[in-house]
Amino acid sequence: EHDTGSSRYGLVGLDVAADGPAEVHVFDGRVEVYPPDGQTVTADLTAGKAARINAAGQLENIPADPTRFISAPEIAAQAEARAAEQYARWREASARWKADPRLLAYYDFERNGNPRRLHSQWTERPWLNGAIIGCRWAEGRWPGKGALEFKNPGDRVRLSLRRREHKDRTDPDKRKDLDLPALTFATWVRLDALDQSHQSLLTADGKRRHGPAWQITGDGRLQFAIQRHPKLGPWISTTKPVFNPHRLGQWVHLAVSIDTKTGRVVHYVNGQRVATATIPPPKP
Repeated sequence: EHDTGSSRYGLVGLDVAADGPAEVHVFDGRVEVYPPDGQTVTADLTAGKAARINAAGQLENIPADPTRFISAPEIAAQAEARAAEQYARWREASARWKADPRLLAYYDFERNGNPRRLHSQWTERPWLNGAIIGCRWAEGRWPGKGALEFKNPGDRVRLSLRRREHKDRTDPDKRKDLDLPALTFATWVRLDALDQSHQSLLTADGKRRHGPAWQITGDGRLQFAIQRHPKLGPWISTTKPVFNPHRLGQWVHLAVSIDTKTGRVVHYVNGQRVATATIPPPKP
């Protein structure tokens, strides 16, 4: 692969082959080269110098050649074009999801009118809109894409996901709970720190606290809990650690599916299954 990287120390180019020699070219600043598992500097390269290291670890000095690498502005332009392409693809996929009749509630986190309101995909179902409390709007996965930042302990979005019959939309007492054989929750999230014992993705509130709770634990695990019965206590499914220092600051797709006929609960991270569990009876 050919790549260039910049930092406060300078600008370098790296050419690293999977099964061949590696080269480092210094265009600005200074680079020290160390052998694997070693502490002694084998090369001290300054601007205009380069070195080739073969598979045996032998080093050969060569002149730096900036023409072999794309420039930092070219990298930025390619990254911007790729981001725009991905954003356009997401918009197309989002339109397909909104048209799926199996969809119960969908929030694309695009800014639209009231900054204190999280709009759902259906304008004819205004009770699905969420009330934004404390959160602030921020940039999402791509330039121009909206997102909400949950920074303080009280930041949250309050949602009312119970079904209303057409004739009783204005009467909250006439709402009915959903009774579904299976259900999937999915979201994109960027976790910047593991500084709380639990970080909530979705939690029942008020009198509905016996509902589901989808959370990230302080050690980076995904946790899904269901209150089966007040006397039985919650049933909890937990994955292995998913979030670590390398994954912090990255957008990650999370999903959990519940099948009440089989009792299976499955956790997914970026489309890959990471854990499976079975709810003991009675199943909600």
